[in-house]
Amino acid sequence: MDIKQISKIALENVLDNYWGFLDGLLLDLGCGQSPYHKKTLKHVNEQIGLDLHKDNGVDVVADAHNLPFKSETFDSVFCSQVIEHVEYPEHVVDEIGRIIKVGGKLILSAPFMFPKHSDPFDYHRFTDIKLERMLKKAGFDVTIQRKNLGAFGVLALFMAYILPLTILIKSLIYPMLWIDKRKRDKNDAFACDWIFLAQKNKFRKTDSF
Repeated sequence: MDIKQISKIALENVLDNYWGFLDGLLLDLGCGQSPYHKKTLKHVNEQIGLDLHKDNGVDVVADAHNLPFKSETFDSVFCSQVIEHVEYPEHVVDEIGRIIKVGGKLILSAPFMFPKHSDPFDYHRFTDIKLERMLKKAGFDVTIQRKNLGAFGVLALFMAYILPLTILIKSLIYPMLWIDKRKRDKNDAFACDWIFLAQKNKFRKTDSF
């Protein structure tokens, strides 16, 4: 295992608990090569992958700031580790609120304490408070909020990025990950990523496309 992938693997483990939350027609927003396609397809009727560039698994090439769909088209939206790469994340979340049906379901994840990546298109980091406010403004009620990696996991991640990965350093990192996995960390000051499950409420007014 590439030790620098610890946050990615941990995030996948968290998401594996929630694929059943999605149903109906799904938009995989910022899908890349659609690494979760097989997992989501077990729970939805149909899915559309959208990204800014054409790639395997991309059905629609478009900018997330201006989604080319009519209002209230989708039953579900999955958007993982994407909004840190857009210039105006609030607008993108508003667009998700527009194209999803009333009662529709959203899984959104975004980084908080994570090294800069995908340079030069890495613009933002998000606290849980900011993400919750963005979702509420877009017409969503949050049903579940989870962190990916707590204080020990974040420390292990940054050690993996900063220090030479000697046997000694690895012998420190792996116990930290073990502690992080088993310790119920209620301190919201430390999190690698935030994962939100939300549902669009009936009070959201959507403009026609």
